[in-house]
Amino acid sequence: LSILIIGLISAHADTIQPMYTAIDEIFCSLNITSGTAYCGADITPSNSSYVSSLSATLKRSTDGKTWSSVKSWSATGTGLAGATIDESISVSSGYQYKLFATGTIRNANGVTIETAYKNSSIKEY
Repeated sequence: LSILIIGLISAHADTIQPMYTAIDEIFCSLNITSGTAYCGADITPSNSSYVSSLSATLKRSTDGKTWSSVKSWSATGTGLAGATIDESISVSSGYQYKLFATGTIRNANGVTIETAYKNSSIKEY
């Protein structure tokens, strides 16, 4: 039975998502077209009384291990609308790019309930 369970977990490892209590969804994506990086991030809380904050940093690398910041953005929002970042920036060729997002949910008193991290896939340009 344990072998069967391990096999099922391995088969679906790419679909496993962290369990959040205050975060309904967190999203992060990066696309590069003709020298322009399109950076998107979004966080949605599970309760309309929560305040959302979101930051996203576009980073670049030559080796996929060491990353340096290119540009950062931040956004806040209240209620179920959450917070959204939708930005674009010109990028140089010859690098790998990745978007790193951090989202935080706070209650009406400003107390942090939950923080989550989400990264895009690496895009080469």
